[in-house]
Amino acid sequence: MVLKSGWAVVRADSADGRSQILRVYLPGEVMGLAEIGSSHASHRVMMQTDGVICPFPRVGLAPLYTDYPRLGALLTAIGSLDQIALRHHASSLGSMDAAGKLKFWLLQLRSRLEVANIGLGNRFQVPFSQVEIGQAVGLTSIYVNKLLRRFVESGDMEIKRPYVRLLKRDEWEKHCEFVNAFVDMDTSWFPPAIGAETTGAADLARSA
Repeated sequence: MVLKSGWAVVRADSADGRSQILRVYLPGEVMGLAEIGSSHASHRVMMQTDGVICPFPRVGLAPLYTDYPRLGALLTAIGSLDQIALRHHASSLGSMDAAGKLKFWLLQLRSRLEVANIGLGNRFQVPFSQVEIGQAVGLTSIYVNKLLRRFVESGDMEIKRPYVRLLKRDEWEKHCEFVNAFVDMDTSWFPPAIGAETTGAADLARSA
């Protein structure tokens, strides 16, 4: 699926009823690439907000690589950067304290919104409840509430729901050793564009 508008999340549910948010999808992103090698989906994908999704069957990927190789390379590169970002997130969950986990998640969300040309610099939308934020960073909603209040009181953040503004982003990035995986795409290996590639990309965008 191509997420044309709105936000979606990947959820995992445990036997004891607990739920985790493993991934956030933003407008313009392709959902399901991580499952392309499997015959079934491993986790639930749910809409977080109202939105529009457009079917993009996996059988359409093969012609993409043969007829529009540069576009296929771009899709592969985006998927690679996405995996790197997920590794950074997993590392933050295992190595940082509670404040660092929440800071890192907000920094990564901001950077992805910036790449998608959706965010407004340091001010961006966070359409999640405190319970859901906790499910994304491995904290209780009570702890998330405590941290957000601390960030506001210390002058690190402004909150005007559903928007937040990071007032000390540079300090946060230094503290978290934050690496923005989405600004370092290597296109040197991409095949040259063919004549029909520009038209094909436009057709794909229109179909979405």
